[in-house]
Parts: sequence; C-alpha cells; structure tokens
Amino acid sequence: MPRSIFLLVGSILFFSTLVNCGKRIQSDDSSLAIGGLESHGRVKRQMMNLATKWNGGQINYFFTGVFEPIEKNKLMLAAMEYISNRTCIKFVENQNANQRLNILLSRYDNFFMKRHLDLFFSAAGCDSKLGAPGTRSNPSGQEVLNYGGCRRMMSSGVHELSHSLGSIHEHARPDRDNYLIVNETEVRRSGGAAQMNTTPYGMTTLYVPFDHGSCMMYSNVMWGAPLMTTKDPAYERTLGHRRVTFYDMERINKFYNCGCAVNLECQNGGYTSPGDCKKCNCPSGYFGKLCNERRGFDSFELNATSTWQSKKIPFQYTFTGDNYGHFHSTYAYITAPANKEIEVKIDKMENITCMYGCNFAGIEVKTKEDKRITSPLLCCEDQTIAKKSFVSKNNPTIVELFSRDPTGPSAVTFSYRYVDPIRFG
Repeated sequence: MPRSIFLLVGSILFFSTLVNCGKRIQSDDSSLAIGGLESHGRVKRQMMNLATKWNGGQINYFFTGVFEPIEKNKLMLAAMEYISNRTCIKFVENQNANQRLNILLSRYDNFFMKRHLDLFFSAAGCDSKLGAPGTRSNPSGQEVLNYGGCRRMMSSGVHELSHSLGSIHEHARPDRDNYLIVNETEVRRSGGAAQMNTTPYGMTTLYVPFDHGSCMMYSNVMWGAPLMTTKDPAYERTLGHRRVTFYDMERINKFYNCGCAVNLECQNGGYTSPGDCKKCNCPSGYFGKLCNERRGFDSFELNATSTWQSKKIPFQYTFTGDNYGHFHSTYAYITAPANKEIEVKIDKMENITCMYGCNFAGIEVKTKEDKRITSPLLCCEDQTIAKKSFVSKNNPTIVELFSRDPTGPSAVTFSYRYVDPIRFG
C-alpha cells in the first residue's frame, strides 16, 4: 500500500497519495425514499487523491451521456449556481481544460439503449471522487462525477459537487460519536463499513460545528435497518435532510480561503458572501443585504402573549427563480417582550409525509442559540418532539415550514406564548 498523507478539515477530508488509486465515494440519497431503503448499489471503497484543490477554485466541467428525458443537467446547473452564489467557487464549461470534471448524466446515448439496457443495468450511479483530479504538486487530469442515478433534486448535485470540492460525509467527522450512536453490527452486515469510517483527531482541524441537518449526512436508514441513531432523540428524523445548510457552504469557503476585500457588518450570524461581496450569506430565515430583514412574501409576524394563541399556516413549494428542484420555505416570526422565552407546540400537521430526512415537507422550530445550525426537524406525528413543547431563547423565534419541488399544499397549526425563563438558584 502506498504511503499517504491525510488532512481532515471540518467535515472535509483531504488526502494526497503517491499514486492515483482512483477510488470513489458514493452518494447517500437513500434518505429520500420513504422508509429510507436505497435502490442503487453501494460502493464499498474508501476515497483517494483527496487533498487536491481545484485550481483557482474553478471547476471546469462538461456533460456526457446527455440523453435524459427529465433534463437532469438543469438540476446540476442549478446546483452549480447555488454553490457559486455563496462561495468563491466558479464553474466553467470546458472539456479541454487541464483540470476537468466529466459529469455523466446517463450511460445511454439514445432511448433504444436506455429502454433495453435498463433491464440489465442500473442507471449511471450516483457518486463522485473526493477532491479535484491530480495531486497537490500536479493538479491536472480528469475525474468523473456520476449523476445519472442520483435523486431528482438540486441538492443531490450540491452533495456530489461538494465531494469533488473535498467534502466527505458529515457522519465521517472524528467527533461524530459525540452526536451519533453507530450500529456497528448493522454497518458490517450491510457492507457499509468504508462509508462509516472516521479519521483520528490528530489528522483533523474542524472548520464548522457538527450539523445533523447537513446535506452531507447519511440517513439513519441508509440501507434499510438503522445504521445509527442520534444521541439527542429530537434529531431522529433530521439525518439525511437535503435543504443544504449554512455550514455546508461555509466550510467550502474556509477550505478554499474564500473572502472579500471589505467585510460587511452582517447580522444574525451572517458573513460577507464571497459569491457577491456586496451582500451577506445569511442563515435561513434572515434576508437583506446584512441579514437583518424579513422576506416580503410567505412570511408571518406573530406577537406572543402570556396566554396561548393558535395559528394555522398553509404552505407549499413555489418556484422563486433560484430553487429549481429544491425547497421553498414559509416563515413565521414569533416575537416576545424582552427577557422572555418563547414556547411553541405543534397541534396539527396536514399533508406532510412522514419519512426519515423529512424531504418532502416539514417543520423546523429554530430553538438553537446558534442561528446558523439546523434545529430538529419534524414531519411525523409520532416523533418525540411532536409531543413536547419547543422552548426558545431566540427573540424572534422562527418557525420554518419547508416544502420540496414538487410537493402539494400542506398546513401546520401551532400554538405559541411567552414564558418566564427558568432560573436556578
């Protein structure tokens, strides 16, 4: 085995070897199936050539296997736009570049081949090599990103492109055992050991906090039976969610040293966007140039009192120009007097599919003091958190109702009030 050097940063693992072993890391889109059972095969090998960056933060790409009735290339292009709008990473279509990415949309060149070969083979797969082609001393060559077998979601493209940029799965972080309980027996039985390995702290620098809602996280039930459970039971349905988090983009920015010449005075945990230095990257629920505004539509302002009030909010996916194949959210902002906490309880959910990952529609009551991190998601009436009240120190407390393209109308009824903080003497 060749001698190798590892460097793991945040949930990004960078690995340079003395030879090109060409191994790959598979996708984790199984969470999008109800019950979590994945249909495509598993790649059981670890990753190689992980340390190489894309020169100048530019991914030169081209599409092959372009026959695809649903025009999956549009989803990949939307994923590229999502990343480039929030980072310094740029995407340029150029199949002759010295360092390039071949995005394989389908293994078929025409409908006849697709119709007949589908009887014997799966689609093109859903996986990407980790890191850019080449080595640190010679960053050149070509890699293949298999996208034909990925789920029809923009965030599947973000997931695979993040692998190519250097990001591994969130559950592979060396601190994952602080948050997850891994079922080692089931991992071995399912052949997923290579996908569930971690890297020692001695080779690690963490850029961002562990985020249960990261788009790089596997579902609890990646291959059927539970691979892992959350130490905090409130997060039982959050693993495998695919909205793409604030920290998913921030760690890419930090690894590629993205930044702006002048930093804005961003609020609510935001920072100056390397994708557009005239505005901030904002946590979900915060808008405007400096992350200090509400959105002008699909937004509700609620004032809490000391007695319970009830609110029913309908919501559904709406195309807004930048969320093709992705999610749309409706926000409720609950405000209370100073030095009060806000209590929320969910009374009724309508037309919300219960599933691991909550990837059709769901609710996030933002109770975490870190406004950038994902709070527990709710989409099932039997969840532990569905039977309890949410108590938040955030003022306002944001209730985010999200729905994916395409999903029909949903509705949530919840009660809210303010309470005095619990004090310990």
